[in-house]
Amino acid sequence: MLQSEDLKNEKGVIMINKHDTHSKIQVFLLVFFFLSAYGELFSQKEAYNWDYGGKWVITFDTPDGEPKVLRESISSAHEGCSSISDSSGKFLFSTGGVSAYSYTGIPDSIKLSNSFYEPFCTLFDNDSYSRAGQTGLIVKQPGNNNNYYIFSSMCKFENHNYFTTRYSIVNMAGNNGNGEMTVTDRDLFKNTGEKLIGIKHGNGKDIWIISHELNSRTFLAALLTEDGLDPNIVKSTTGVFHPLFGPFPNALSQAFSGLMTSNIEGDLISLLVTHTNSLDILSFDKLTGQVKSLQSFNIGDLFVDLNGKQMNLYGIGFSPDSKKLYVSTIDVYNKLIQFDISILDSSMILASAYVVYENNHSINENIADGAIQLAPNGKIYLRNITSIFGNPPSLIQSLFVINKPNLSGVDCSFMAYDKFIFERIKFHLGLPNFVQGLIDFWIRIIPDSVCEGEDLVLRVDVQPDITTNKYIWLAPDGSQYSGKTLTIRNAKLSDAGLYKVTVDINSTIRSDSVMITILPKPIAKIIGDTLLCDGATLQLGAQPGANYKYKWSTGSTSDRITINKIGQYILTVENENGCIAHDTINIKLGDELLFSILAPDYICLGDTILLKTSLTGEGYKYDWSSGEKTPEIVITRGGEYSVTVVSDAGCTGTESIIIEEFDKPEINFEKYLYELCEGETVTLRPLEIISENYYKWNDGLNTSERIISESGDYYLVATSPNGCTDTAFAKVTVYDLPDAEILASSLSACFGKEITLSANNFNPDYNYLWSTGETSESIKVSSSGKYKLKITNNICTDSTEIDVTIYPDMELELVASPLSICNNEPVVISSKLKYDAYFWSTGETTETITVTQAGLYSLRVENAAGCTDSATIDIRQNNISLIPDKNSIDFGEICLGTKVTEKLKLTVQTDSDLSINEIYFQNNYFAIGNINSFIRTYSNGEVIELSINYIPQNIADFSDILIIKSDSPCEFTLEIPLSVSSKMDFIFSLPVMKVESGASIAIPLYAKLACPDWQSITTDYEITIAFDAEYFYPDSVQFGQIVSNTRLGADRIITIKAPAAEFTPQNKIINYIYGKALVGRSEATALKINSITFSEPKYYSENINGELTVEGCVNDLSGVQMFKPTALSVAPNPARDEITLSISTQEQGNFRIEIYDIHGKIVHKGDFKRASNTLEIIEFNVNTKSIGNGTYTIQLITPWNKVSQQVMIMK
Repeated sequence: MLQSEDLKNEKGVIMINKHDTHSKIQVFLLVFFFLSAYGELFSQKEAYNWDYGGKWVITFDTPDGEPKVLRESISSAHEGCSSISDSSGKFLFSTGGVSAYSYTGIPDSIKLSNSFYEPFCTLFDNDSYSRAGQTGLIVKQPGNNNNYYIFSSMCKFENHNYFTTRYSIVNMAGNNGNGEMTVTDRDLFKNTGEKLIGIKHGNGKDIWIISHELNSRTFLAALLTEDGLDPNIVKSTTGVFHPLFGPFPNALSQAFSGLMTSNIEGDLISLLVTHTNSLDILSFDKLTGQVKSLQSFNIGDLFVDLNGKQMNLYGIGFSPDSKKLYVSTIDVYNKLIQFDISILDSSMILASAYVVYENNHSINENIADGAIQLAPNGKIYLRNITSIFGNPPSLIQSLFVINKPNLSGVDCSFMAYDKFIFERIKFHLGLPNFVQGLIDFWIRIIPDSVCEGEDLVLRVDVQPDITTNKYIWLAPDGSQYSGKTLTIRNAKLSDAGLYKVTVDINSTIRSDSVMITILPKPIAKIIGDTLLCDGATLQLGAQPGANYKYKWSTGSTSDRITINKIGQYILTVENENGCIAHDTINIKLGDELLFSILAPDYICLGDTILLKTSLTGEGYKYDWSSGEKTPEIVITRGGEYSVTVVSDAGCTGTESIIIEEFDKPEINFEKYLYELCEGETVTLRPLEIISENYYKWNDGLNTSERIISESGDYYLVATSPNGCTDTAFAKVTVYDLPDAEILASSLSACFGKEITLSANNFNPDYNYLWSTGETSESIKVSSSGKYKLKITNNICTDSTEIDVTIYPDMELELVASPLSICNNEPVVISSKLKYDAYFWSTGETTETITVTQAGLYSLRVENAAGCTDSATIDIRQNNISLIPDKNSIDFGEICLGTKVTEKLKLTVQTDSDLSINEIYFQNNYFAIGNINSFIRTYSNGEVIELSINYIPQNIADFSDILIIKSDSPCEFTLEIPLSVSSKMDFIFSLPVMKVESGASIAIPLYAKLACPDWQSITTDYEITIAFDAEYFYPDSVQFGQIVSNTRLGADRIITIKAPAAEFTPQNKIINYIYGKALVGRSEATALKINSITFSEPKYYSENINGELTVEGCVNDLSGVQMFKPTALSVAPNPARDEITLSISTQEQGNFRIEIYDIHGKIVHKGDFKRASNTLEIIEFNVNTKSIGNGTYTIQLITPWNKVSQQVMIMK
C-alpha cells in the first residue's frame, strides 16, 4: 500500500511532479493507491451510533449529520454508557459497564461462550444499572478486528473497602456474529473512582486507558496493544487532590462525582472534582502516558443556585478546536458554562466564563442536566432530564445541543433539541464514552493530474461527510470557489500550482492543500508538401520533440515516412507524461507547377522592391535569373527577371516579369524644425515647385504649400507623372505663451516667518528667473519688497511682479524683580514693550502677572496684525543654606571658672548673596567674640568661622541653641544645639604624724580646689577615714560631727559630716579630728581616705592618704556623739507662683537661704537662727510671681554645711 509520505513534501503538501518520468497512467495508479490508503485510515464511523440508556439508539450516519432514531434501545444504563460500531457505521454493541448488549442481530445481552450470562462488574451499590458517570468504555483491540475490551469503573472489590477498574473481552465473531464474552471481570486498576477515558497512543495504533486513584492526586494509565494490556501501569501524581469525605462507602457520591475528558488531539485532559468545586486542566504525553497539571482552580463561585446553594459539577467537554471548555451540573437548578482556555491562565479563564444555559423551572418540575459529549457532526450534546411532579411522577428525557461549539458566547448557538424525547421513571444522565480519536474532523484532497486541455477535477475525502459542510477552494491565482468538488475546464499550464480547500464543519475548520501539475501536451505537426506528382514519392516528417513517441496512420512509429499515394495521413504524438496530440495532412495529385511572381511593374531609381512567388510553405527549390536560390529577392533596377521552381513532389514551373525603371522627383523644405509661439504661423512650401508633379500632404490636403499654426509632424509627398515619389519632412512645434503669475502663501507675514512665492501652473520645461536670482519653481522671502518673475520656454517669454510685507520683530522680553522667590513672596512679571494681547501660561491675559511659586512662566503676545511672539522667564526658588561642620556642639564637663572655646565652621551655599543679620544664643549661656563682625553679607562658598566661648559659673548641665538668621535674599534661620556640664575638683589629704600614746591629739584634714580658675567654694562634705583601731580613737571633730564610728576587723572606720567648709586653690586645714592616741605599735599605720561625698553630684575629689605613728601607752578613751545631717527639699517642682522649702536639721546656729539664676545672680535671700540641737523640720513659702521662667539654684547655708537644690519656674 502506498504510504502518504510518498506523495507529500516535508511541509505535508501533496506533490505531483511534472518532471516525473512515469507516465500519466502511473500517476493515476498513485492516486488510486492514495485513495485506498486514506479510505482505510479515515473512513471510520465507530462512534456514529449512540446507545445512551434511553429509549432509542440514535445514529449520526445521516446525509446532513443530524441524528435520527436507529432503533429502540435495550440498555438500562443510567450514566456510564459506551457504544461501538464498525468502521462502516454498522452498530455492534453497547455497555453500561455492568452488562453488554449486542445489536448485530436480535438485540440481546452478550453472554459467555457457554451461553451463561451474569453482570461482569458489581457496582458499589449492588445496582444492576450503571450508576457512575464513566462506568463503561469500549475499546477495540489494536490489530484485531473481532476483539473488543470493555473497561468498567467502580467495580466493587470483594471483602475490601475499595473499588477497582476491571475489563472484559468480547469477541464479535462469536455466537454467529452476535458476540460472546471470552474474558470477564479482570482487575486493571485498584482504588479508582468513576473517571475513565481512552486516548490513542502517539503511534496512532495502541490505546491508553486512563483513570484516577481515590483519596489521591495520582493518575493511572495502562496501554492496550495488539498483544493485550501492558502490565506496567504509568503513574502520574499531579493536579488536585480527589478526597474521600467521611468513611467508606458513604463518601462515594462526593468523591466520585464529576467526569473526565480529553480533547480530540488527545494532548489535553480536563476533569471535575464536584465537591471540591475544582477544575483541572492537564497535558497528556501520548508517547509516555504521563499526565502533567497545567491549571487547577476553583470554579464553585460560578455555580451557585438561586438559594445560594452550591451546585453539583458533573459534565465536561472540550470544543473541537480545544479553545473552549464546557461544564454542566446535576442539581435542582442547573447551569452550562463556557470557558475560554485558549490562554491557560486561571484568572483569564475565570473571567471568560459565559453562561450558555441555566434552567428556569416551574414549581411543578425540576430540571437536571447530565453528560456532555462531542458528536461526529462537530456539535456538542447535553443530556437533559425534566422531573414532572405528579402521581406518579414522570421523568422527561431529552437532548440539548451546542451547534457551533468553537464560537464564543451566544454565537455558540445553544438550543433545546425537540427530538428523542421520552419518559422514564429513572434518571438517565449519561452519553456514550468514546476513545479519543474515534470522533475526529479532517479533510483530504484526492490528488489529480491532467494533461493540458483536459478538465481538472479535484475531489475531497472528508470526515464527517455531511451535506451541511461548507467548502471554500483557493486556486493558485487567488480565485475562490465553493462546493465539495472543484472543476477547472480545459486546464491550462497556468492553472498548475497549490490548491487549498477549507471546510467548516459546524464551526470546526479543517483544511488541506495539494500541489497540482498540468502536464504539457506534445507538439504534433506534419512537415511536407501537399502535392504528389504522378510517379513520384513524397517525404512527410514530424516536428521533433524530447522523448516523443510517434505513430502514423500507416502504422509507422518513426518520425518520418515516405509516401507514393495521395490521401489523408494522420500523425499521433505522445510525450513522456502520456499526453497525446494529433495532426492531419491531405495529399493531392500534382501536375505542372503553376505560380506567379508577385511585385510592382516599375521601380523608381533609389528605391528597392521585393520579388517573390505566389507559392507558400516548404518543399520548393528556387532558381532566379539573378542567380539567387532564395524564395524571394530584392532588386534596385528595372529589367526582366525570371525564376524556375521545383517542388519536392517533382513538379516544375517557370515564370518571368518585366520591371520598368523611372527617375524620382526631388522635394525639400527650407529646414526640418520650426518653432513658434502661440498665435504665430509659418508657411511650409518646397524650395522648388514643379507644376507637372502632384503634391499631397500627410493629412490629405492637395496643395504644394500651406500655412501652419499648430504643432505636428508634417510631410509633403511629390508624385511625378510616372508615379515615382519623394517626400519632404518638417516638424512644427508651437509653444504655449508662458503665463507669468505669482501665487503667494500670504501677502504679509510676521517677523521670522517666510512667505512662499510660487509660479502658477509650473511647467518643468520652462525657465524661471526671480528677481532674487533664483531659478526654482518657488522661493521663500523673509523681508518686505517687490519681487519679480520672468518665465521663458526658450522661445516665448512673460513676466510679472508682486509686493509683500514682513512685519518687524516684536522683540518680546520678560522682566521680573527679583528673579527669585523667597518664602512665597510675590514676584511681578511683565514685558518691556506694550502689545495688543497677552496670553500667559498661567491663563491670565493681563499685561503683568504676580506669582508666588518658582518655575518657568511663558507669555505669548499678539499685535494688531495677528503676529505673535513668545518668551519664557525662569523664576527660581532661592536656595539658601549654611552648612555647619558640626550639627551640634558638646563642650563636655568643665571646671568652674575655666574658659573653653569650640570652633564652628559654616559654609555658605546660596544662589545669590546672603546677608546675616542676627547671631545669638537662645539662653545666653555661651558667647562669641566680636560677634558683630559676623553680621554682614556673604557670597556663595564663603566659610564663616565662629569661636564659641563658655566659662561655667555654676555646677549644672546646661543646654543652649546658637541661632543664626538671614533676612536677604530670603529669611533663613539655622539652629545649632550646644551642651556643657560644669564640675568642681577637690584634693583631700591626711598628714604623716608621730604622737605619744595616751595623748590627746588632733589630726588635721587638708583640702584645696583642683580647678585653678575658681577662687573659693563653700560646701559641706562627708568623708570616710580608716585607720588601725589600736592606734587612735576619735571622739570629735572641729567642724561637723562624726556620724559613724565603727570597728571592722583591725580597722576603725569613721564618717565625718562637715558643713559649709570653704575651699580655695591653696591647700589648707579644713577640719581636725580629735581623740586619744592608743598604744599602737612601733611601725606606722596608714591614715586612709576611703571616700568623700558632696551634696553636689558634680563635685569630684582626689585623695592623698597619710600615716600615724604612736609611741608609748594610751591613758584615756572618749565616746562620739552622733548627728543627723541637714536636708533641703522643694515642692512643687516645676513651680509657677510659689514654692515651699522644707528643711530637716538638728544643727544650732545661723542659717541663710539664697536663690540664684543660671548666671549666678541672687533673685531671693533670707536668714533664720536655731538654738536647739534636736531634730526639727522647718517650712518656708517663697513667692515666685516676680521671678521669670527658667532654672534656679536654691542654696541653704547651715552652721556646719551647705545644701542646694534646683527648681524649674514655668508660667
